[in-house]
Amino acid sequence: MTTSTSVGLPSDVTGRPTKLRDLDLTPFFSPTTVAVIGASDTPHRPNTLMWQKLRQKVEAGGATVYPVNPNKETVDGVPAYKSILDVPGDDPLDLTVILVGDALSVVPDVIKRGSKFAVVFAADFAESGEEGERRQANLE
Repeated sequence: MTTSTSVGLPSDVTGRPTKLRDLDLTPFFSPTTVAVIGASDTPHRPNTLMWQKLRQKVEAGGATVYPVNPNKETVDGVPAYKSILDVPGDDPLDLTVILVGDALSVVPDVIKRGSKFAVVFAADFAESGEEGERRQANLE
């Protein structure tokens, strides 16, 4: 028996899709615009090293990177934005990297801003137990 998933794909009796979505992964693997929520230049912070590595990689690929940090005017000399909703432009961002611990609090704005893809670097999801499993299901 074949049914249809909420995204219109054929699915099996468990509701799992039986076909892959037609999805262009170019914006994920070769983005032209990247927002980094939680970007920091404060020494000895994990977000600082991650921001620096991301910035180097993104800019080397010719993309524009937008640091998002409500507590900073600039991050490593790059103008920072208080929220992803403040990042300039009307086109969707190709990729958003979320470095803040409370990823769920920023995901609605990432969706509202129209990011094509998002990557979350955070803990306390399914690996942390029942409550983490609920948070992960909410994120999904």
